[in-house]
Amino acid sequence: MSETKATIQINQSTVELGGKQIIERAIHCDATDIHLEPMERFIVVRYRRGGVLYVANKLPKAAALPLTGYLKELAKLDVNQTKASQTGQTTLKVGRHNYQLTMSTMPLIDGEKITVHIQPEVLNVPTLEQLGLWGKSLAQVEYALGLPKGMIVVCGIQTAQISQTIASLLNVYSARPIKTALIDENIQLLPPAISHFVPSPKSTFSHSHYLKLLQRRGTGVIGVNPVLTKTTAKEVVAAARKGHLVVAGVPSANVAEGLIFLSQLSSQPLGIDFGGVAIGQIIVRGLCPFCRQAYQPDSAELAGIRKIYKLSQPKMMEYINQLEIDALSKGIGSDPDLSSSKKNISRLWRAHPHGCKKCDYSGYNGAVGIFEVCPLNDVRGGQLMKARSAAGIYQSTIEEGMIPLNQDGLIKALRGLVDLPTIMSL
Repeated sequence: MSETKATIQINQSTVELGGKQIIERAIHCDATDIHLEPMERFIVVRYRRGGVLYVANKLPKAAALPLTGYLKELAKLDVNQTKASQTGQTTLKVGRHNYQLTMSTMPLIDGEKITVHIQPEVLNVPTLEQLGLWGKSLAQVEYALGLPKGMIVVCGIQTAQISQTIASLLNVYSARPIKTALIDENIQLLPPAISHFVPSPKSTFSHSHYLKLLQRRGTGVIGVNPVLTKTTAKEVVAAARKGHLVVAGVPSANVAEGLIFLSQLSSQPLGIDFGGVAIGQIIVRGLCPFCRQAYQPDSAELAGIRKIYKLSQPKMMEYINQLEIDALSKGIGSDPDLSSSKKNISRLWRAHPHGCKKCDYSGYNGAVGIFEVCPLNDVRGGQLMKARSAAGIYQSTIEEGMIPLNQDGLIKALRGLVDLPTIMSL
């Protein structure tokens, strides 16, 4: 009998230790979220870093029930409730810092999925430069942030990644005497000076409700994410015309598709009577700067790159080389040497196959934002009114000097921030 009790105590102790290690490892890796997803034969543990999910570990299925029970008790949830979703919070001290853990459960066929959002006690909102904006694109965004009224449209595929960018944009106003607020379903780290409103689809407190309320209160800068309904879209455009600066998150693949989506949803042209910019973004995993490897691409890889990026066109390689020179001067990448010349690409970067301690032996560390930025103006607003195709609008923005997503990704690959296969697969 004593042997059985001892075994149970050891198992419980092992589960508690394993649960703490999962959370502590996520914190040490600068992860914002932990996803424990039950499968048929095992549990997949994923960490989200900079908006990008990656597999951190796989646990035996036998650990599912005791691990779920431990985490539920940690967040003061009902351990016996497995048929409905639950949400709870707790505070955990790791090292010298406290971390708030927001835990949510969701019943699935193979068990309960648990999501843990990690919020450090110390606020750390990335700057625009830390996000990955630089050069001309950064200058255009900073100019738009200084406008008395207008719109900044943030376009992306994942709303959580859009939320991160909007938080950084609004954080610029944290030290300014301007009323600033965010309407967003996602939990974001924001300074106390910025009000945060979480809309609920089950109540009258929707995106458009809060948007009207904030306008009446005289809020100068308003972030809204995501903009998905006609009512919200119309309110967003109206607010930009009335004298507010609105930062709107729109799910789309690039700036052209995002502008057309928002224009059609609101039934109003964008950029006419107010200024601003549209930002397109993709967040990808970044190479570990401590163990990344430089290599010389072979002829077959170079031929593929030249074809995809049209480097055989007159002066295109010179243009890419000049962009890399500009990126180096702006501090993009730590290596002082160039990876390109006016005629060819001489070097690329890849992840170390075994990684290092700094990157948890994965070869990758953090996330890198790939951006494109185009200004809103009367001409582009006229194109939207004429229902010009997304491809046509996108091409016109490139002809006007916009660095598109694929070129920004290429430059950051040359500078060693990302590996090129990741960029080419987008």
